[in-house]
Parts: sequence; C-alpha cells; structure tokens
Amino acid sequence: APFLLIEDFQSGEDYYVNTYRGNISRFLRFTAVICSIFLPAIFVSAQLFHLQLIPLNFLLTIVGSIKGIPLSPSVEMFVTLLIFEILNEASIRMPKYVGIAMSVVGALVLGETAVNAGIVSTPTIMIVAISGICLYTVPDLTETLSVLRTMFLIIAGSFGGYGIVLLTAYLICYLSAFDSFGVPYLSPYSPLNL
Repeated sequence: APFLLIEDFQSGEDYYVNTYRGNISRFLRFTAVICSIFLPAIFVSAQLFHLQLIPLNFLLTIVGSIKGIPLSPSVEMFVTLLIFEILNEASIRMPKYVGIAMSVVGALVLGETAVNAGIVSTPTIMIVAISGICLYTVPDLTETLSVLRTMFLIIAGSFGGYGIVLLTAYLICYLSAFDSFGVPYLSPYSPLNL
C-alpha cells in the first residue's frame, strides 16, 4: 500500500531485462488495454454513426460481410462479446486440459458456424478476438476491463463517438480524483511527478 494504476502494467520480469525492453513491454500492455476497451466501441460507433471514418476499401469489405445480417452492429457485437465471456467462464471452471480444448474448439466452431449462418459478420468476430486477446495482457484488470468494454460498447451503440469521448473524460476524471491511502491513483502522471 498504496497501490497505483501503473503497477498493474508492471511485471516481475520487467526488472530482470533491459530497461528499454521493460518499458516497451509496459507500453505494449497499456496499448493492449486501450485496444481491448475501445476497439469494439469504435467499430460499432463507426458503423452506426461515423461511416466516413472507415477507409473505403475496408468499408466495402464490411458492407459485403454484413449483407444479410439480421442484427444491428451494436447488438451483433454485444452478443458476440457475451458468447466470448461465456466461453471464458466455462473454460475457467472446467479441468485444465478440457478447458483449453473446449475454449479453442468452441471459439472456432461457434465463430465459423455463426458467420456461415449469417448471424454475425467476419469483422465482428475479428474485432472480438483481438479485443479478447488484448484483454488478457493485464490479468489483474481482466474483470474491470471487461465491464468497461461493455459500458463503452453500450454508449457507442447509443451515442456514437461523442458518447465514447464523454465516457472517457468521465473515467479519467474519476481516476484522477481517486486515491489509494492518500496517494493519487494515477501518480506519478497525475499529478505529474518527474
């Protein structure tokens, strides 16, 4: 005590490698956390409200893949994330080797079947997979980041990019006001302590 947010991005191995390599690893973990939270929300927001943000070639790919999908982009992403979370919970509760096999086979079979059945699109599966992989780079924050990812997805589906910006500002304000045993939680970055 006190425990700071920056300590979640540190690992024991960081102290036994080169300083630059340790800093790069921390930066990669931070970038992965940002991707895990924001990637589904930005994708849904761009599909629903900000089509001009998507490059034309990628937009044509998305339009081709979502043709015939009965769900809206936000519901499609939410259902896919829900299935991902259920697979994760099931794999945790099962014996080790059965859980690993079930999560891999379940994800492959369910993802391929859902795409072939026209329930979800291929870009949605890809976004959820990338977000899920990035989520587990900081194991101590997995549950919190999962809740934040869902909140950002709901806000993005309702209000678009403006909702994402407002929720991000609220989250930063909340973390800036939070302290751990009298020490600011975002220390040494807020307040800046060189």
